Amino acid sequence: MISIVLCVYNEENNIKDCLESLKNQSYKDFELIIVNDGSTDNTMKIVRDYEKEFKMKIIDTKHVGLRRARNLGISRAIGEIIVTIDADEILDSKCIKYLVESFKDKKAGTVGGYIRSYRDNWIAKGSNSLKDLFYSKRDWTAGGCAAYKRELLEKLKLSEEKIGADVDISWKIKEMGYTVKIDKRAVVYHKDPQNISGVVMREYKIGRRSLKTFFAHKKYFDLRFWSRFFQLFVLILLIINWNSAI
Repeated sequence: MISIVLCVYNEENNIKDCLESLKNQSYKDFELIIVNDGSTDNTMKIVRDYEKEFKMKIIDTKHVGLRRARNLGISRAIGEIIVTIDADEILDSKCIKYLVESFKDKKAGTVGGYIRSYRDNWIAKGSNSLKDLFYSKRDWTAGGCAAYKRELLEKLKLSEEKIGADVDISWKIKEMGYTVKIDKRAVVYHKDPQNISGVVMREYKIGRRSLKTFFAHKKYFDLRFWSRFFQLFVLILLIINWNSAI
């Protein structure tokens, strides 16, 4: 059995789609750990409607933020493989199956899903094109859809700070002698922001955390990591060009 950790904070507009995608997974042998990070809307009412559909554990906490909530969920997991996902994602029906299969490689330490934009507009299409260009360069997994060997997470002191924890965990796993990879078969659709300002703000926050990570892992900063910033640069140029054309 594996463990899936899903943290929620006021996700009433997203959680049903996410749970439906988990319900429809071809791989069924998992426990689902829901960490309620102090939601004040109808999120948990929707979650409890699905309680009988899964081997579900619900952990309630005051609002402590994603990092601490996720770490709390991980601490309660019993599966040999732990998968973390976000509530604003929809998993392809074979996503979990492919993530688990990737661990047939005994050196696999963490395996990331292939994150695509869920929306069908020019922003999403541009984002997907850039992801296609740069995903092969990545040597870290995104916590929004990532699988880890539990024994490795237990050996790590998981960060509760907003310092690019996804990258931090991946590179610590590399230092332990394990591989980090993205499985393009494990497709997951992310509900990206619907407007330009939302996309730019998201990329800004990611970039700010990434710069903080730089000071913790300077030796790993090569072209693979800086391609993340080049992706943002290209996106901004596309937006400027589009605005000037209208």
